[in-house]
Amino acid sequence: MPSWFPGCGFQHIASKSAQGIKEIDTIPFDKAVNNLKMGNGTSLIAELALESEGDPIKLEKIKAMGTISFLAAADTTMSSIAAFLLTMTQHPDIQSKARAEIDQVIGRDRLPVFEDRQSLPHVESIYREIMRMHPPMPVDAAHLSTEDDFYQGYHIPKGCQVIANIWSFNRDPNVFPEPDKFMPERFLNSPTGPFTNINDIFAFGFGRRVCAGRHMADNTIWLTIASVLATLDLRNAKDDAGNEVDIPGEYTKTFFRHPLPYRSSITPRDLQARDLILATAKVD
Repeated sequence: MPSWFPGCGFQHIASKSAQGIKEIDTIPFDKAVNNLKMGNGTSLIAELALESEGDPIKLEKIKAMGTISFLAAADTTMSSIAAFLLTMTQHPDIQSKARAEIDQVIGRDRLPVFEDRQSLPHVESIYREIMRMHPPMPVDAAHLSTEDDFYQGYHIPKGCQVIANIWSFNRDPNVFPEPDKFMPERFLNSPTGPFTNINDIFAFGFGRRVCAGRHMADNTIWLTIASVLATLDLRNAKDDAGNEVDIPGEYTKTFFRHPLPYRSSITPRDLQARDLILATAKVD
């Protein structure tokens, strides 16, 4: 039926939505390709696009891959980064220790890079503790048992959906003493140290349903944490009388977990840190 026909106005909404999706696919894709051609940066999407020039079907698939990668991380990765920002605001002492480690290992004239990671155990411990205490998804994606099984007296029949309780795993007091306390030292001082396999981070899930983008998320979150600690000072906001504003530290109770809105103060550590931030953003 035509869109002007009574009851068919939804077609206008569908058309606008389709246009919006096309822009989401195309605008960042074109920018990535142009950056690569102009020598202003590269990305996997841009490199694949150049290899597939002249093949419109492949290019559309590459665009969709870029969009899906972004959307898949929009909630989960940002959840972890938001939890880190809130937690550091609540724990300025831990923030200061990590900053001192960065200053000692890297100095003040550049930002952290991936090659520095193994030399920053305290920063790594903060990252691991964030992922333990504040998993973006408190429960894992559903798994399906491929055969009958028994676990601690429970019968799990073949074809049964099994959902791992990541929240409970990460708060098992037999594994993590005082589980509701933010304690990076539990990883820093462990016999294995903080640099263990990525599969030890339960927040990424398990088995065949493990997060497909976990390595990209791992790198993104770690580098954000290290860069923020190197350049910014996170504190409680102050009211008009100069008193610190209390931060409740509450989170949403939804499928994806995010901090509820709160007030804070985020400032560059000093002019040198400010210059590093602006230089990275290519802002004069």
